[in-house]
Amino acid sequence: MNDKIEAILPIQEPRTLAQANRFLGSLGWYRKFLPKFAEVAAPIHSVTNL
Repeated sequence: MNDKIEAILPIQEPRTLAQANRFLGSLGWYRKFLPKFAEVAAPIHSVTNL
C-alpha cells in the first residue's frame, strides 16, 4: 500500500478552484486505498461545489 501513497505525495497542493477539482478527480482511483478519504476530502469538495 505504501507505493500507492507514494504515488500521490508528489502531486502539488491545489491553489485554484480548477486545480482542486483536478486534484479530487486524480485521487478518484486512489480513494479505495486511503482510509477515511471522504472525511479528508470533504473540505476540498465543499469549496469546489460553491
